[in-house]
Amino acid sequence: MSETHKFHPALFVTNMKSLIPITLDLESRQYHSRSALFKVQARVHDVLDHIILPMDEKEKAAYEKTKADDLAL
Repeated sequence: MSETHKFHPALFVTNMKSLIPITLDLESRQYHSRSALFKVQARVHDVLDHIILPMDEKEKAAYEKTKADDLAL
C-alpha cells in the first residue's frame, strides 16, 4: 500500500517577506494593523500555531497530537 503525504502550506512559503514586505516596529503608529495583517497571512498559510502557541489545555493537547502524528512535518 502506498503512503500518501499531505502537502503542508508552510512548506510552500520560503520567504515571508515576499508576502508581507514590511517590518513590524512597536514604535510605528501602524503596528497593530500590520501585525493583524501578518496574523491573517500566517493563518492563511496554516502556520499561525507555529508563531502563537495555543493557550487552552484542549487546544494544546490537539496541537501536540497533530505534531506527534506528522513527524515528517
